[in-house]
Amino acid sequence: MPCRLKPFKAAIDAMLLKDTTVPRKQRHTVRRILARLIEEHGAQELSCSTVGDYVRVRRAEIDVEAGRRVVRPVAGSCLPPGRGRQTVTMAKARISSAMSPA
Repeated sequence: MPCRLKPFKAAIDAMLLKDTTVPRKQRHTVRRILARLIEEHGAQELSCSTVGDYVRVRRAEIDVEAGRRVVRPVAGSCLPPGRGRQTVTMAKARISSAMSPA
């Protein structure tokens, strides 16, 4: 994360932790977090995308720590390499040959 964000991480984390106790529709948006940082901490040099990148990652980490989100490993394809494309190509060939006039 950018160095500009470092002094404000504790404030952002506090907002995100407080959001875990309120209904989903009442949680802070990235825009609201940025507005509060500017109002309360004078964070004029931060951009919405910088805050958003940090919030996206940190919110997921907080959810995993609290047990609200499960980390699932990414599973590979159950087909051997290259098999999926071959099957689709063969299916297209069968459809086109079946639809062509005899």
